[in-house]
Amino acid sequence: RSGIASAVNNAVSRVAGLIVIAMIAFIVAGDSITLDGFHRAVLVTAVLMFAGGLVSLAGIRNPAHEGGDAAEVPTPAPERTAKRGKS
Repeated sequence: RSGIASAVNNAVSRVAGLIVIAMIAFIVAGDSITLDGFHRAVLVTAVLMFAGGLVSLAGIRNPAHEGGDAAEVPTPAPERTAKRGKS
């Protein structure tokens, strides 16, 4: 599952990056970047980052495991070895 999730995450982040770069001209609204256009771009980026945080908060779940997160794993008893001695 983690491999599929990683692939989806990678694909979505690459597509989102391409879309934002393509749309930055509409956000800035001009041929050249001005200070006002830069401020609009920063504001839109901040709003999108906040929206992404809310989506992550709502969508990412970490289910609890039986026995808690720090469940003890039984370990076998150490084997007793015979001492080497002179016979």
